[in-house]
Amino acid sequence: MRVDKVARRSRKIGFATSQFGPGFCQGAEAYIENLAAGLADQGWYSEVFSALSAECDLAASNERGSIPFKSLGTSGWCTVTGNNIEFFCQQLEKSQIDLLHLVHPGHLGINIARAARSCNIPVVITLVDYWWLCPKNTLIRSDGSICEGQKTKIVCQKCVMQSHRFEWVRNTALKSTAGWKALICASDMIQKIKGKASTHEWEQRSTFLSETLAKADAVIALSKTAIKRIHPLAPYQNFSLIPVGLAPRWFEQIPDCDAIGHEKTVVGFAGSIAHHKGLHTLIAAAKKVPGIRLNIAGPVLDEEYWQSLQAHLEGLDFLYYGVLSREDMPRFIDGTDVMVVPSLSPENQPQTVLEAQARRKPVIVSSVPGAAELQPNSNLIFEADSVSSLSEILTKVFNDTLDCSQPLPSTIEQMTTRTVELYSQIFNKRDHQC
Repeated sequence: MRVDKVARRSRKIGFATSQFGPGFCQGAEAYIENLAAGLADQGWYSEVFSALSAECDLAASNERGSIPFKSLGTSGWCTVTGNNIEFFCQQLEKSQIDLLHLVHPGHLGINIARAARSCNIPVVITLVDYWWLCPKNTLIRSDGSICEGQKTKIVCQKCVMQSHRFEWVRNTALKSTAGWKALICASDMIQKIKGKASTHEWEQRSTFLSETLAKADAVIALSKTAIKRIHPLAPYQNFSLIPVGLAPRWFEQIPDCDAIGHEKTVVGFAGSIAHHKGLHTLIAAAKKVPGIRLNIAGPVLDEEYWQSLQAHLEGLDFLYYGVLSREDMPRFIDGTDVMVVPSLSPENQPQTVLEAQARRKPVIVSSVPGAAELQPNSNLIFEADSVSSLSEILTKVFNDTLDCSQPLPSTIEQMTTRTVELYSQIFNKRDHQC
């Protein structure tokens, strides 16, 4: 049973996610930091439970106080359920949260949501990517085609090996059924030795995840694309569409574009460096347009892929900035003439698109679902993985013959207000039931 709380004026939200802390700066972490900051402004408390992090407090990048967080340990990237329910119950009771907000179950598992329900703690889930449909998150098959997700364990095991980041693994898996099965057995054995979950958990993956979404008090989607794709997994769930909001600093001190005075057209890419993010398409397109400099920022998730790009970058004027902090991102975007999001896999609500729009920079996006949804200006959408389609738009940008008008994204205040309304509805409903 849940321990009665000492009466307090404000509620406390427990965010649960796969990773959080220094060195982690992707979309899920930005979402939590921004929402926690917005909640703090309205007098709410927050704490983060993550699988991968350090045991300390993290000063929020938007400088609105600190967000306490604790690492609960990883159960491995294959996990579906994670640690046992009793373990999570102890953690939730100790933290005395009023509501669990599950942002990304990767490495952590869905048992934390089951534990919350057993402790009579309401559960809200935000769909930040397609982990719910695909163990890889990407929904991209080995041949580059888009998968609708929710496949059987065997189909997913085969796909994981045939699209592995190491070439020798891919080649072995693609040669024969025996090849990929042997690789999966070896991988599962390694995970078992490490005390982590293996792909055997995928046998009931769709069933467990569907149940988790169906039993949540609310599910927040960041985009219409996410609702459309994940709705079959939770057909009875009412989704709340609440777009990501950006901090005030993203809308402040916008430089005058005419005052920048670049000798070349500067094209920016900010995102993870992995094949499904499509950087190779941008490089090929940029080389077709004279007078372009390419600025690249982001973590290298696939070293083999990054090395393969080096030959293609030869002859192109480019700069690689490495991994930038959130404080440095506005300056990076301000230093470009146009940003490009060339993703090959379905996106949910890519942060780079929102940030570029906030800085009044035109952002060219691929036609993949999710990215195109954020760009109502069809002049700035190119056919995914099409070098010719992207280079045509870049040429028009270079010649200044393109209408680059686009909307502004939501603010933290707007996102927080709508989320608090949802929380309050849940609390009021429970209070009436009592």
